[in-house]
Amino acid sequence: MNVSMNKQLTDLIEDYDSPFTSSEVHGFFTGLILLKKDNAYVDEKILSFLDISTNSLPACHILMDQLKEDIKLNRYKLPIEDMKNFSERSSCIAEWSYYFMIAFQGTKDAVTDPRIMEILEVFDEISQLNQKYVNDVDEEVNINSLYEIHNFIDKSVQYIFNKKND
Repeated sequence: MNVSMNKQLTDLIEDYDSPFTSSEVHGFFTGLILLKKDNAYVDEKILSFLDISTNSLPACHILMDQLKEDIKLNRYKLPIEDMKNFSERSSCIAEWSYYFMIAFQGTKDAVTDPRIMEILEVFDEISQLNQKYVNDVDEEVNINSLYEIHNFIDKSVQYIFNKKND
């Protein structure tokens, strides 16, 4: 994720007093983008779930348009570059996954492809990263695992986007 996107996420959260983190909002918006619903549905979901005012919708749309463009251009990245240690990064990835699933599984017709269903099952496991799994004593193993998870998420987002746009 580029610095501009991170700043815009932070600004949105601060400007509209959102109780969510950058990774949560990033995951939620990514799920909405990949769900491919009309603007009225997306706006209603944003307002009801993020509990922010209608004044925030233009900023939300700008962020979502940028995320969509990043996905189209295959430069989509999770917001973990600013995280300083394994714990912060794993929390960020778990939060991202949880909020992605909340947005993406909003309707019954969201999942019809078996590969997407498998991806969502893995995302569900990733969302429980800090509750279900014990860190390895070797920090390098932990970092490599997060790198693999990060790559899986990036590739999965790209796959779902491409599949839904076929």
